[in-house]
Amino acid sequence: MKKIITAKTFGSALAAILAGSVAGTTIFAYDGNYDYLFTYDNDSVSADTDADGAVDTASYSIDGTVITIAGAGTYVVTGSSEDGSITVEKNSDGVTLIFENLTLTSAEEGTVTVGKNSDTEIVIEGENTLTNTNEDGAVIKIKSGASVTVTGTGELTADASEGKNGIKGASEATLTIGEDESDSFTLTVSAANNGVASDGSVVVNGGTVNIISDGDGLKSSPDEDDTASEGTVTVNNGTINIESAEDGVQADGGFTMNGGTLNIVAGGGAANASNLDEDTSAKGIKSDSYILIADGDITIDSADDGIHLNGTTGDEAITITNGSITIASGDDGIHSDYTLNIGTEGSDEGPDINITNSVEGLEGATVNLYSGTGTVRSSDDGINAANSDLTDYNYQMNISGGVWYINADGDGLDSNGDINVSGGETTVFGAADNGNAALDVGDNNNKLNITGGSIAGIGMSGMSIVPSSGTYVQFGSSGMGGGMGGQPGQPGQMSGAMGGSGQQTASGLSISAGAAIEIKDSDGNTVFSATAVKSADSIVFASDELESGKSYTLYINGSSAATVSASEGNGSTGAMGGGMGGQQGTMPTAPTGQTGQQQGTMPTAPTGEAGQQQGTMPTAPTGEAGQQQGTMPTAPTGQTGQQQGTMPTAPTGEAGQQQGTMPTAPTGEAGQQQGTMPTAPAGQSIQQNVPAPSYIGTDRYSTAETYASVPGYGTVYSSDSAPVITSVSESYAAAALLDHLAKNGGKADFAEIEALFDKIGYIYRGECYIAAGDNLVTWYGWSESAVNMLNRLIVSEKVRIAADESGEAAVPEEVSGIPEADGFGNYTELHRISAVIELCS
Repeated sequence: MKKIITAKTFGSALAAILAGSVAGTTIFAYDGNYDYLFTYDNDSVSADTDADGAVDTASYSIDGTVITIAGAGTYVVTGSSEDGSITVEKNSDGVTLIFENLTLTSAEEGTVTVGKNSDTEIVIEGENTLTNTNEDGAVIKIKSGASVTVTGTGELTADASEGKNGIKGASEATLTIGEDESDSFTLTVSAANNGVASDGSVVVNGGTVNIISDGDGLKSSPDEDDTASEGTVTVNNGTINIESAEDGVQADGGFTMNGGTLNIVAGGGAANASNLDEDTSAKGIKSDSYILIADGDITIDSADDGIHLNGTTGDEAITITNGSITIASGDDGIHSDYTLNIGTEGSDEGPDINITNSVEGLEGATVNLYSGTGTVRSSDDGINAANSDLTDYNYQMNISGGVWYINADGDGLDSNGDINVSGGETTVFGAADNGNAALDVGDNNNKLNITGGSIAGIGMSGMSIVPSSGTYVQFGSSGMGGGMGGQPGQPGQMSGAMGGSGQQTASGLSISAGAAIEIKDSDGNTVFSATAVKSADSIVFASDELESGKSYTLYINGSSAATVSASEGNGSTGAMGGGMGGQQGTMPTAPTGQTGQQQGTMPTAPTGEAGQQQGTMPTAPTGEAGQQQGTMPTAPTGQTGQQQGTMPTAPTGEAGQQQGTMPTAPTGEAGQQQGTMPTAPAGQSIQQNVPAPSYIGTDRYSTAETYASVPGYGTVYSSDSAPVITSVSESYAAAALLDHLAKNGGKADFAEIEALFDKIGYIYRGECYIAAGDNLVTWYGWSESAVNMLNRLIVSEKVRIAADESGEAAVPEEVSGIPEADGFGNYTELHRISAVIELCS
């Protein structure tokens, strides 16, 4: 028989709380009545009687300080015991336990145990402390298939710091904390292992939950052979504060957050990342199935990833549609093995994400930024579309909306596939070194496609790219890739070949940290502005508000730095800045017996004569070598010509050089062109009229060393054993190097020079050890062509070998004999790191 709670039955405090129930105000989940009252008095437990004074023991039993509940009903427990426990028998539905000012310690497997398939509600009133000291136990132990709900208005401390788990649910067990946002209870859990865990599911609807654990904080992780449990964690409301030595939240079956507040410190925080054991997972939120954040406030400070999703099937995704997220991580900020979705496609609303510390900020094999706002600070890539464990995957980074700001010490945006921008505003600062780029796409002919919105890439020029489509402006030096530039004009030439597509400022660009950056159109309207967070020498800005062909000016700290015209992407990200233009000269008609050069396309050369061209070119005749950019049709016997354009017939024996049209080269003369080159005759190669270096030994030229003379070209080196095929772009490479030095402080180390050669398409690699005088370093890895090109610049006193930063000589002054095989690496390292080439004053 149920009994109405009165002041006479309980102490005045509880009576005052429950009086509202008698008056009709609902305070608890139950209706305000009770069935039994148990009072602990250290070594004993007393039970309240009904109105007739009889003791009804049908629904419970007491054995010393152990209470066992077998039937439905409402049970109030109060008092104190240093060795007591409460058990709800299996298959018991409709049990409500009200803890009111209860202090209970147990060394059993559970201080409170809810049996299999039972349904129990725990109501917290007053101040309560439950302790468990069993190394395999839990403060509240929920057995398989059972369901437990925690609610109330009081405080409960669940202490397993000398035991194992705080609250632990077994297979298919369900733990629900709070009924709704009106719950005002506080649940504080400390554990030597996991704080709050249930293999079936954990749902938080309200209240305040504080967890301190030496393992995971909030967890749902079924055993491998448990295929029935969901393994999910859901946060609908309430406030959760977690300080865990391992993962803050682990939800193997999936994590959902619809509201509330979640604060996590995992593994000692980001500052402790270097001290984290490599076998320890200390992520903020982790799942193997899905992570869905629809709302709420999340703050994570983790030694490992902030938010992490593993993947095995390929359809796993992190989806963040709203809410506020702040992350400081010792590794990735937000990482998905497969898909990362932020915001809602087509929506103006979305989450606010702030990653204050990370190695890589946002990472997924596919990254979709739909809406919202985000800032990323990373020591490596800011946003990365990659997964090294996948093969034949179509990596993508898609930005269709939102406002994003990236400050990366590696690549700003880095996709192993395409980057597609169709909306939003994205500002990216890449690393202040030429080994990374603000914007970077994959190596398999991948593209930076701009169809809407705006994106600014601010960084260094060494690896920079421009859009494959869309309207953009570029300020600063050219980047990696780039179309092949035109060949520089020879002395007397009207102008050199035109460069590839793209843009390049007239001089180098220098941006210092803290500088104010503005891009304005010709009417003075600002189309982009930012404050530089690090040094940079390249800006690429694309926007659907730019007008192709219109002039735009870059201002640094209010001063005009450069003006360029907006361009359209040409289908390739490699057109950054285009190639180097030719050097201008003036030249009238060439005298008899000389070749002419011109810009344009070229028809078939007349019999006995050939012209040089950029594009398709005739085959060079036997005994002479021609230079070309592209492929070459057959030229007449004994002659090659040089042209870059449309070329009419010249008078016999004469050729003129001009920009536009060009007469035919005379019979019996050779020209040069940029590109691939036919085989030179045995024993000869075409070089400029400068001394050739002496070769102390190579794999290829180790037999007889001879010197031959080609009329008009001076002394050249050759070998009996193999003809020397000299790259036709030596002159262009030399001009490009001089231009690069002039625009970059007058100095460049060998690694930087090789990056330049790769960019312009100059083939410099070979297998030579070389030494040529006191001024030329000894190193391994360049071809004869490249060595001769550099030697000409040194002999002509245009460049010299500089000392390293310490002021010491960068390389040995003399080399005796051929270095030992184990010295290869040392010499290679020396020339790539220490030695630099600098312009002569």
